[in-house]
Amino acid sequence: MAVERMGLKEAGELLGITRNAVKARIAAGKLRGERGNLDNKWWVFLDPETIANDKPKGGNDTSTAGYNDTGNDIEKSALLDALTAHIDTLKADLADARAEITRLRPRAEAVDKLQAELDGLRERHADKAAELDRLQKLVEAAGEERRALVADFLAKLNTPPPKPPAAPPPATAERLSWLSRWWGSRKG
Repeated sequence: MAVERMGLKEAGELLGITRNAVKARIAAGKLRGERGNLDNKWWVFLDPETIANDKPKGGNDTSTAGYNDTGNDIEKSALLDALTAHIDTLKADLADARAEITRLRPRAEAVDKLQAELDGLRERHADKAAELDRLQKLVEAAGEERRALVADFLAKLNTPPPKPPAAPPPATAERLSWLSRWWGSRKG
């Protein structure tokens, strides 16, 4: 029993399985292997004679091509469990999607109906669209004009009114005569 050290690729070719399957068997304890300290490469320890004696005689058997009976059932079972779980997840996602479609279908039909009505109204009132655009522009222009008037009015409110020109003071003689007339009317 001469055990040889070989890489994952060589061991996989000798066993008729993939490199990842060799790693899985090492992890499961079915094969002896280790990772090298210096080169960080996986090494597998196998006896090529024992493996050669375990292979079917008379050439390749196509029914087991790529498989070795040792530990293969575990891999198949794990793969089958993973696929079954994935299928269950996909079924649940599909059921959720169908429920969402069922929930949204009436809304989509209502949107289609409203869109058809809108298109019909647009066709019926196409001539009025131009008039509506013209009126909207007039309203916007009038709004701008009113904003300008309000701004001017507010600016006038905030500025003090101009002072009226000062009237010349009345002459002193006229003032006295008026005063004297008034004073005289009061005395008498």
